[in-house]
Amino acid sequence: MHRRRDRRHGLPIENPLLFYAKYWGGSALKFFKYARVYLRFKAMLDRALKAEDRWTYSDLAVAPPKADEFDTLEMYHATAGGEEALKRKKRDEAIRAKTHAHDAVRSRRWSREHASGASRLDTAHCLQPGARVNFALRHHRRLRAEALDDAAHEGADPGRGH
Repeated sequence: MHRRRDRRHGLPIENPLLFYAKYWGGSALKFFKYARVYLRFKAMLDRALKAEDRWTYSDLAVAPPKADEFDTLEMYHATAGGEEALKRKKRDEAIRAKTHAHDAVRSRRWSREHASGASRLDTAHCLQPGARVNFALRHHRRLRAEALDDAAHEGADPGRGH
């Protein structure tokens, strides 16, 4: 909020008639601009609510995605950038599919080992993708137990908000 007496050092205090005329004029201008935007959007909403086909209307932007949409839409094939984005998307999907399959196999194998009692304390001494050193959580993100995890030091961690 502007105040008439808030001026930089060395500048005189502004005349009250000029200051308040500019202040209220600017506020009125902002009000009219906001009102115009509101009335425009309200008119669009009213037209949409009164439209007879409002329950059946559909276009590409609101339609559910189709399986072949990336191959059929022109915007992915009109430019070299679109083609590159499509190649990158397909490559990333293939990598994700491989990773999910690998995670499912690893999870089943770990469950079998853990259920049969075959897991040892030193089984965590191998390469585990995404592993973190976190002694407070023994089975963090389905990883095997750490060898030094005796749970004697567990307690509230002030850094984690518990």
